[in-house]
Amino acid sequence: MGRRARCSARWLALVLGVVLAASLAGAASRSGPEPALEAADGVVVVHLWATWCAPCTEELAALADFYRGPYRGLAERGLRLVTVSQDVREVDLERYLAQHDPPFPVFLDSLGEISDRLALRGLPATVVIDERGAVLARMLGPQEWDSPTFHARFQGFLSR
Repeated sequence: MGRRARCSARWLALVLGVVLAASLAGAASRSGPEPALEAADGVVVVHLWATWCAPCTEELAALADFYRGPYRGLAERGLRLVTVSQDVREVDLERYLAQHDPPFPVFLDSLGEISDRLALRGLPATVVIDERGAVLARMLGPQEWDSPTFHARFQGFLSR
């Protein structure tokens, strides 16, 4: 498994570009390196999922391919990806990560506070947030992470 890092709630709030309040004090990255703080200067894609959600786990393979491929070029232009597990039990997420080893950082929000603050209902869900904290898009359900049309949407958000 990739290097595990603990990320402060302050860092996560900066990356998301929204004030998530002190309730996120327990948020921590469960896999992957801690992204650079400069992520707050670009467009942030927040993807919420859970290990118990079949559409979520089915989608993660395409998300991993996106992260290893097209995301690299988009990240150079200022796009940042943050994935947030909504699992209630940390042990469930740890077990999943040990078996699947996703290439991207995964944060745990067992109380669902991030989805509440972003006004999301249902999983999987993806939100695009600009550097001012404005929500540019809310996407419910599995996304087509391998679609050139989907990638073009991100390019459009970066061009604003």
